[in-house]
Amino acid sequence: WGAPNQQKLAVLGTQGVTLDDITVNGSAAAGVFVQGAHNFELSDIRVANTRADGVHVTGGSTDGTLTRISTAGTGDDGVAVVSYGNEPPCQHITITGPIVNGTTNGRGLAVVGGDHISARDISVNDTAAAGIYVATEGDPYNTGSVNDVTITNGTVTDANHDPDTVNGAVLVYGGRDNASLSGVRLTGLSITGTPESAQRDVGLIVDHGTVSGIDFSGLNLDGS
Repeated sequence: WGAPNQQKLAVLGTQGVTLDDITVNGSAAAGVFVQGAHNFELSDIRVANTRADGVHVTGGSTDGTLTRISTAGTGDDGVAVVSYGNEPPCQHITITGPIVNGTTNGRGLAVVGGDHISARDISVNDTAAAGIYVATEGDPYNTGSVNDVTITNGTVTDANHDPDTVNGAVLVYGGRDNASLSGVRLTGLSITGTPESAQRDVGLIVDHGTVSGIDFSGLNLDGS
């Protein structure tokens, strides 16, 4: 499901919202859905057993912090920032200490369109698709460009266990015409236990659009 009133907890078009120490168990769509919000803070949020993302930030949301978000058993991405092409981009979002423990579909940490997004000290485990995913996507999602995304320090374990989805543990992907991926930095990550069906630990794949300034550094690959 996808309508705003089908999310378990929705923050819609507001300013200055703080959510702290909240548990969400089960949702027809996302556990926490942030759309068009500004100057918001989410901390110590625990989400499990959703049909869609654990935490989903979209709709041109800006100047937000997500601190100690944990998800388990989500039906899609664990934590996702998504900027659709017909909306303003999400900007200046900081994610600190996210923990993703299992997705039945989707990725662990995803940035799909957006500007000035950073994540650090991550722990991603047992995802159906990529553990970390930074991308532009074409039809039917038609997301915006990506600019200045930094993901620093953390672990990705047993990622991409679904053999029908070949992502690898970490994937930077250009998938939309007239969209760009620029200034993407992934550093200080330990990647372990990637299954053979994932076909790669780390990938940079460009089917459409342009790519510049991609930096992979300080990656430790083990047991794959």
